[in-house]
Amino acid sequence: MKIILPKLNAIIKKPLLGSGKINRRVFITTKKRKSLNLKNIADIKKSKISAQIKNKQKPLFFKNVEVKIIFEFWNRQGFPFVKHHLMESKITLSAVKKINTALKKNNKNKIINAIENGSFLFSSKWFKYRYFYSKNKISLSDFFLYDIEKHNLIIASIPEYPISWFNECLKSKKYLTKKYTLIKIDSHPEITSRLSSVYQSYSMKKILSPDAKNNLIAAAEKLYSFAKNNNFDWKIIVDIINKMLNQFHTLKPKSEHYFVNDWFWEKTIPDELIRYGIANKNTNFVP
Repeated sequence: MKIILPKLNAIIKKPLLGSGKINRRVFITTKKRKSLNLKNIADIKKSKISAQIKNKQKPLFFKNVEVKIIFEFWNRQGFPFVKHHLMESKITLSAVKKINTALKKNNKNKIINAIENGSFLFSSKWFKYRYFYSKNKISLSDFFLYDIEKHNLIIASIPEYPISWFNECLKSKKYLTKKYTLIKIDSHPEITSRLSSVYQSYSMKKILSPDAKNNLIAAAEKLYSFAKNNNFDWKIIVDIINKMLNQFHTLKPKSEHYFVNDWFWEKTIPDELIRYGIANKNTNFVP
């Protein structure tokens, strides 16, 4: 006996809820997809383009080539200097306005030199506001001149903060270094002085940088602690360092930072004290 399956549109008897039975005819139809004509596509594209034009910023206008050169030179300096887009905004328009104002009293090269000095200052390890600028940026507009409200907020926590870095950076790097250097507190100035003299004889440096001064202050602190902990006269240790650097040339450090290294006080100095017979091999040195 053959079983013949009915067509989908055949009459199917199926019980429904309620009393009795009814016949249901089943039809399968496909949902027609709405077609897009060329006019609809054109309208969609037009609306997208108009939205883009509406939201698009205008290119930044420069009065002359000098303004653009200064603006772009600023953008190349890096953190913490804000890199501005070449599009119109409240910040960029303010920056351009202040460049134009500065050019009335200063030439292009003088302004660029001030920005270069600012970059040198803000990127220096000894810069006294370095911690502040590790978390904050400065815009070109603010570099020229802070508005009163913003400056008041800053000086509430940093009283000596200048209102114009541009005016400060028009001065020499020597001035900026002297005024804005954060030098460590020297608890042992006599040791620092002797150690600095020894190092300068070795390095042939007449003037020490702020970083070098800070390193030698830190080295003097380590020297004092080592001498005190091991019952030595600190002058003996300075004398040994002098012999290593300037007499026998057994030590050739690339910078004064070497004297801050723990290895120098845990290994180098103890070995030299033993070699000179000031201490013996069984001495338990305390750094």
